[in-house]
Amino acid sequence: MKNIDVNIGRRCNLRCVFCLDGRISSKQRQWVPLESAREELRKGWEDGCRSMGLLGGEPTVYPHLMELLAYARELGFERLALYTNGLRLGDAAFCEALVAAGVPRLGISIHGHRPALEDRITRREGSFEAKLRGLRRLAAHKRRGRLPHGLAVNPVINRLNLPHLLEMFRFFARQGVDDFRFNFVRAIGRAEGSKELTPRYRDAARAGVELIVENERRLHRA
Repeated sequence: MKNIDVNIGRRCNLRCVFCLDGRISSKQRQWVPLESAREELRKGWEDGCRSMGLLGGEPTVYPHLMELLAYARELGFERLALYTNGLRLGDAAFCEALVAAGVPRLGISIHGHRPALEDRITRREGSFEAKLRGLRRLAAHKRRGRLPHGLAVNPVINRLNLPHLLEMFRFFARQGVDDFRFNFVRAIGRAEGSKELTPRYRDAARAGVELIVENERRLHRA
C-alpha cells in the first residue's frame, strides 16, 4: 500500500536529551496550518496513496489533529498511523478519542522500562507513568480488535538505556507490544558531540544480537 507521511510541525511537549530538534529556532517550531496539511494529504491521495502517517514534533499536541484525521478518513485512506511520544495517552479520554477517530496503528517513543530511566531521558518527571498508562490502554484496545495494524514502541538506543535493552524488550512484550523499532541515536541536535549519549557501534551491535536471540528463542515479536 503506497504511503504518505505528513510532518505537521516540530513542536513537542517533552525535551528529550537526544532530541534532533533540540536546537531549532522558535520559528521552526510553528505548526503547519491545517489547510496546508489537508492539501498535502489530498495530493497524496490523488497520487495513489492509501496509507498515511503523522509525524512531528509531537502530533498529539497538534491543535488540528482530530480534524486532520477526519479529513484523511473522508478522503478514503485505509490505513492511518500515528507516531507519538505517548505522553498524552495517559489521559483516558484523549486515548479513547484517538482510537475512536479510526487510527488502526500507533507507535510510542518510549526509551526506558523504569521511571528513573525514562524520566531522565525525557527530562520530565512522571512521563514514564503517563506513557505506561497509555500503552496499557492501547494494548487493551488491541485485544478488542481496535488496533488491527498493531501497537509498536520505538526506543532510541543511547548510552543511558543500552545496558537495559533486553529488560526493556521483555517488559514491553509483557505489556502487549507486538512491534519493536529500535533506533540508534543520531549525534545531532541535543546529542551533538555527546559521548554520554552516543554508544560505540560495536556495543550497540552486541546488544542488538542479544535482542534477536531473545526474540527468536522466546518472544517471537515483529
